[in-house]
Amino acid sequence: MSQLIIDKVRIFLSIFLPTLGLELFDVQFRREGHGWVLRVFIDAESGITLNHCSDVSRELGNYLDVEDCIDH
Repeated sequence: MSQLIIDKVRIFLSIFLPTLGLELFDVQFRREGHGWVLRVFIDAESGITLNHCSDVSRELGNYLDVEDCIDH
Protein backbone atom coordinates (compact mmCIF):
# COMPACT_ATOMS: atom_id res chain seq x y z
CA MET A 1 0.00 0.00 0.00
CA SER A 2 2.74 2.48 0.86
CA GLN A 3 4.42 1.93 -2.54
CA LEU A 4 1.14 2.78 -4.29
CA ILE A 5 0.98 6.08 -2.38
CA ILE A 6 4.62 6.85 -3.19
CA ASP A 7 3.96 6.14 -6.88
CA LYS A 8 0.90 8.43 -6.95
CA VAL A 9 2.82 11.23 -5.23
CA ARG A 10 5.75 10.80 -7.65
CA ILE A 11 3.46 11.05 -10.67
CA PHE A 12 1.74 14.17 -9.35
CA LEU A 13 5.03 15.85 -8.42
CA SER A 14 6.69 14.95 -11.74
CA ILE A 15 4.03 17.13 -13.39
CA PHE A 16 3.76 19.88 -10.75
CA LEU A 17 7.36 20.53 -9.68
CA PRO A 18 8.73 21.56 -13.10
CA THR A 19 6.17 24.39 -13.19
CA LEU A 20 8.03 25.86 -10.20
CA GLY A 21 11.48 25.12 -11.59
CA LEU A 22 11.96 22.33 -9.05
CA GLU A 23 12.86 18.68 -9.30
CA LEU A 24 11.97 15.67 -7.20
CA PHE A 25 14.82 14.02 -5.33
CA ASP A 26 12.97 11.40 -3.25
CA VAL A 27 9.63 10.42 -1.70
CA GLN A 28 9.31 8.39 1.50
CA PHE A 29 6.19 7.09 3.20
CA ARG A 30 6.86 5.08 6.31
CA ARG A 31 5.65 4.31 9.76
CA GLU A 32 7.48 6.13 12.52
CA GLY A 33 7.02 6.33 16.29
CA HIS A 34 3.91 8.52 16.19
CA GLY A 35 2.33 7.21 12.98
CA TRP A 36 2.84 7.39 9.23
CA VAL A 37 5.00 10.14 7.71
CA LEU A 38 5.14 11.27 4.09
CA ARG A 39 8.39 13.05 3.21
CA VAL A 40 9.13 14.73 -0.08
CA PHE A 41 12.65 15.85 -0.94
CA ILE A 42 12.93 18.54 -3.60
CA ASP A 43 15.84 20.34 -5.21
CA ALA A 44 16.58 23.26 -7.51
CA GLU A 45 19.72 24.66 -9.09
CA SER A 46 19.25 27.94 -7.24
CA GLY A 47 18.48 26.20 -3.93
CA ILE A 48 15.29 25.58 -2.03
CA THR A 49 13.52 28.29 -0.06
CA LEU A 50 10.87 28.10 2.62
CA ASN A 51 8.40 29.42 0.03
CA HIS A 52 9.19 26.46 -2.23
CA CYS A 53 8.52 24.05 0.63
CA SER A 54 5.29 25.84 1.50
CA ASP A 55 4.04 25.86 -2.10
CA VAL A 56 4.80 22.17 -2.60
CA SER A 57 3.27 21.21 0.74
CA ARG A 58 0.07 23.14 0.03
CA GLU A 59 -0.39 21.74 -3.49
CA LEU A 60 0.48 18.19 -2.46
CA GLY A 61 -1.92 18.46 0.48
CA ASN A 62 -4.70 19.57 -1.86
CA TYR A 63 -3.92 16.69 -4.22
CA LEU A 64 -3.95 14.14 -1.39
CA ASP A 65 -7.26 15.55 -0.08
CA VAL A 66 -8.88 15.14 -3.49
CA GLU A 67 -7.40 11.72 -4.24
CA ASP A 68 -8.05 10.46 -0.69
CA CYS A 69 -5.42 7.74 -1.17
CA ILE A 70 -4.05 7.75 2.40
CA ASP A 71 -6.48 6.06 4.76
CA HIS A 72 -4.37 6.27 7.93
